[in-house]
Amino acid sequence: MVFRDGLNLKILPLIEKYINKPNTLIMNVMQVTADIFTNDMENIIKKYDPLYKRTYNILTMVDREWHVNNKKYLEDGIIKNMFAVRNRT
Repeated sequence: MVFRDGLNLKILPLIEKYINKPNTLIMNVMQVTADIFTNDMENIIKKYDPLYKRTYNILTMVDREWHVNNKKYLEDGIIKNMFAVRNRT
């Protein structure tokens, strides 16, 4: 994870404390304007929930221009358990 001032040393153990429990649902909130599978949380999720049985991907800013890779992931069915959230305008 990329954080300033070593915050990842404090945040990562906290995330892993909860995410490693088998009865915890994981809500991965991401913007569609960035490449979904290059974010830091994706690597952590793959470690603790490789089959995405308890992970829900929440995509925000769906009314904006999507990152080109995200369109391909969606067409290929790579994104699983995906929900889109659009703010009122």
